[in-house]
Amino acid sequence: MLALLMASLVFAPPQTTPADSPSSSSLDDYLKRLGYETVEFEDTDHTQDFVVGALSTGGKHTFLVDTGWGMTSLSKAAAKGIKRPAQESYQASGTSRVEFVKIDELTLGHVHLTNQPARVEDLRADYIHLPFDAVLGCDFFFRNSCLIDCYKRRLYLHNSPPSEEQTRALEETLRLSGFAEVPVESQFLLTVQAEINGRPVRLGLDTGASFDQLDDSELKLLGLTTLTQASTGSLIPGELGAHVIGVGSIGGHEMKATRPTTFRVGTREWKRIYFGVLDLKPWNLAKPGTPGERVKGLLCQTTLEFHGALIDFAHQKLWLRPEKPTP
Repeated sequence: MLALLMASLVFAPPQTTPADSPSSSSLDDYLKRLGYETVEFEDTDHTQDFVVGALSTGGKHTFLVDTGWGMTSLSKAAAKGIKRPAQESYQASGTSRVEFVKIDELTLGHVHLTNQPARVEDLRADYIHLPFDAVLGCDFFFRNSCLIDCYKRRLYLHNSPPSEEQTRALEETLRLSGFAEVPVESQFLLTVQAEINGRPVRLGLDTGASFDQLDDSELKLLGLTTLTQASTGSLIPGELGAHVIGVGSIGGHEMKATRPTTFRVGTREWKRIYFGVLDLKPWNLAKPGTPGERVKGLLCQTTLEFHGALIDFAHQKLWLRPEKPTP
């Protein structure tokens, strides 16, 4: 569900930060003892996260780590030279062919993977250059029993589904360390039940999104209003807004901004959180009659990072680190 911000919206930071206790700082070592392998995210200036992957065809490619992307994808250039499966699938409309490949060997950091399927796509966006030529999607994260540590910016992979003993040990350790547990549903994409101004709303977990988003149909239902710029100084009075560019045929869309009075996820209440308000239906969200109809908005990587999120795909749970007041 990649969305790229073309005009700036300056939002104040939340009032809490993850508490980096000794137990949370040793999480990496603990996960390694449970059999997880670690891939560090690249150090970039982008709000999204990336890992560098080497394919069996040679050369390195930049993969976007995107929990809002359904299936792992390669650009046409990145997929060049990779053998196609014996059969090719077609879109439901029957008008265009969807091409798939199987990556015989994929190396992410020091982690070596084999037989990873991917879809070949035209990864482009109008007017801008994308900083990646491949995407790791939800199929990859589920298949490899991944954990994504949004705060420490790491991807963890397990070569097989964790055992019941490993699962109990990990979850008990996280609870004792003060992590809050939030159930996750995985229909269409990973989602959590949240509350905005005391009213329920289902939001997707989208590490590929640049900012938190709400479908414009929810504005009145949740008792929200759009924000306006200051009437003095150099700013021109009017609603805060931006232009959003989606990948491929999604194109550009106008966005406004809003700030809920209250926002809750599980047992946590977050202050001073802002959402962009736009029509999410071109992304197949909040669209009647589609699998994404129930999903009315997205939580982005920046918010998940700031609140210490750990996403467990094997057990469909979101874990949030304990928080402390911002200095």
